[in-house]
Amino acid sequence: MIAVTWDSVKAETEKDTDFKALMLAIENGFPKNKNNFIPNLLPFWEYRNDLMVSDGVIIYNDRIVIPPTVRKEILDVLHSAHQGVSGMTARAQATVFWPGITHSIQSKRDNCCSCNRNAPSNARLPPIRPHIPVTPFECIFADYFEFRGWDYVVIGDRLSGWTEAYRIKSGTSEMGAKGLITCLRKLFTTFGVPEEISTDGGPQFTSGETKEFLQQWGITHRISSAHHPQSNGRAELAVKSTKRLLENNVGPNGDLNNNAFVRAMLTIRNTPDPTCQLSPAQ
Repeated sequence: MIAVTWDSVKAETEKDTDFKALMLAIENGFPKNKNNFIPNLLPFWEYRNDLMVSDGVIIYNDRIVIPPTVRKEILDVLHSAHQGVSGMTARAQATVFWPGITHSIQSKRDNCCSCNRNAPSNARLPPIRPHIPVTPFECIFADYFEFRGWDYVVIGDRLSGWTEAYRIKSGTSEMGAKGLITCLRKLFTTFGVPEEISTDGGPQFTSGETKEFLQQWGITHRISSAHHPQSNGRAELAVKSTKRLLENNVGPNGDLNNNAFVRAMLTIRNTPDPTCQLSPAQ
């Protein structure tokens, strides 16, 4: 994994002959006729009025303009969580730019074997609208899932979409209520105690120990109906998103304590939601 920083973009910009010429044009003025402009830089012509230079880096509408030598690393970061084109594009629109970036993102997604293999084929039933939270972590969701023989639990905020994923060791107490309660306590210490938790009717969620724990903290437990599992739709989406994120990002034995997983999780948390244009981190 290669970190792409301001300094690395600046260094690559300085090495690139075309980008050095582009900086000169930005600072000294573009020609009046594009036919008199440098041929290799013509893709930038339509964006010329919104380009500027800041500390040796080219900026387009608050987005960093990426030199060709760094674009592969940027695409790897954008796709590290195996999001679709819309998610990758939303993240890029808030941070980075180059002419044709949308096409580059589409190609990156089209050439991802993991995404093509795991693309959804069946339409989901429309979700049943639950209580709508008004503050972050007022209402949370949780769900268990299996990925390549390893077990995980995902817990998240219904308002912002922020999620936490935990590796659960099979055949141990972690698979039961004790493990769930441990994960919930970790969440509470960081984000506070929620008013409501939404889950399915799995044994970890309906055990007496879990019920007692939730009662002690004054948390309402909303269980989705077996006939309408889509009523816990936020959890279903989070599981699908997390499974995509785990592709190529888990360590030995499915552990999550590695740089690839952290990078992918940061990518998801900083990707704007298409509806509200805010990322979970915001």
